[in-house]
Amino acid sequence: MKLTKLFSGVAILAFLFTSCSSDDNNEPIRPDNKDQIALGSILPIEGTYVFPHTPTMPLPFKFESNKITIIFEDKSNQTTAEDVYDVLSVYKNTSKDEIIKAVTKSKSTQEYKTFFFKDQKEESVLIHMDYSFPTQDEAIKSAYPTETKTTTKTITADNPHGNMKFGWLKLEKEEDKVQNMDKLKGVYGSEIIMKEGNPTAQYVFKINSDEDAFLFRANMGKGFGDSASFILKKVATDEAKGQLIYEVTGSTGYYEGRTGQYLTIYVKDISADGAKATFAIATKDGSNSVAGSKGDVVGKTIEEAKAIKAPEASQVWENDMMNYAHKWMPTTRE
Repeated sequence: MKLTKLFSGVAILAFLFTSCSSDDNNEPIRPDNKDQIALGSILPIEGTYVFPHTPTMPLPFKFESNKITIIFEDKSNQTTAEDVYDVLSVYKNTSKDEIIKAVTKSKSTQEYKTFFFKDQKEESVLIHMDYSFPTQDEAIKSAYPTETKTTTKTITADNPHGNMKFGWLKLEKEEDKVQNMDKLKGVYGSEIIMKEGNPTAQYVFKINSDEDAFLFRANMGKGFGDSASFILKKVATDEAKGQLIYEVTGSTGYYEGRTGQYLTIYVKDISADGAKATFAIATKDGSNSVAGSKGDVVGKTIEEAKAIKAPEASQVWENDMMNYAHKWMPTTRE
């Protein structure tokens, strides 16, 4: 066994760059390839997953279709570095374990490393990465792991890596964070619905202003202007989800009767300068309106409002004056 790389002189990270030769008790090379099926060259797992290596140095793994990136974040001195592995080929074993093997090549060391995956769930995945090889052929022929050891928590500092083999590491899925939340400020209007060349209706979000509000602008026979409104007070924010929770402190027009209730608003696709953003007013049952007449569709308490999920990405507003809630609505700042 040899150490192929040491990150910033910190031995606690050495396990990520360890190669194992055939003198190990568990022979890493198989005599044939009859127990695996080629799946092509696309990694069937995407997203960022994290191993809680130490409190100040978690290890995020970013999986993309064509590469694997290990990100080193040392929060104690605020340094970051990356190791990138290009995905060359992907295989699946023929046993009931259904283990996926990705053969990769390190951009920095030019060695070939095998990444094995199993028990993939929405919130986690097990990964095995104990072996590296000098040739691609050896990596392709590498044996599927048979050990059952799983490491799920921080490795202790007194004996951080033992024999330099770790078995299966449990990675937890990291939620994608909404970017540029700090740029969100002002009056954001949807596209104006036009009829015979005249403005008919528009939805407006006033965010992080002197008085936050959700407005329905319409031409109700007295010109185009505010027709119904929620006056809002922000009571909770979850930036990772892009979730904004508001207490309704005033309600008028169609929205009358919801004062004292709570509105759940989601936001995404915020531009770098904050000039554009996509909003959605989420409802309990997917209702497309939050008018007072619609009944129990928004939160009665803060916790109830927090539990309301965002609409699916496919639920997009179609410039429909009557169907606007639980839809993703693109807006531009006025």
